[in-house]
Amino acid sequence: MEKRKCKVCGDTFFTNRSTQKYCSKECYAEARKKKCADRYQRQKAKREKQKKVEKKVKKTKYTGELAKYNDEAKQMGLTYGQYMIFLQTEKDREERKNAKQNIKKVEVC
Repeated sequence: MEKRKCKVCGDTFFTNRSTQKYCSKECYAEARKKKCADRYQRQKAKREKQKKVEKKVKKTKYTGELAKYNDEAKQMGLTYGQYMIFLQTEKDREERKNAKQNIKKVEVC
């Protein structure tokens, strides 16, 4: 038997085994809870870090005309389909405006 200090509560105790670190089952349970909580926090941080890396990969993965339109739509608070309809209506307005101007020019001549 060896005299040791408990790693949780700090009390001194006599060991029953050479590997004993805690004075009671309660101290062992407390240490185990802390150990599991620490492991969970480390794993959670690792998962969050991995998600950030995956997000960056996804953003750079799709670069093209479609992605450009999608980004512009998001900035305006629209979906891709809504944005495409918006662009088409703007294009139609311009065409009608130009057509009216061409008609006025023909009438003047």
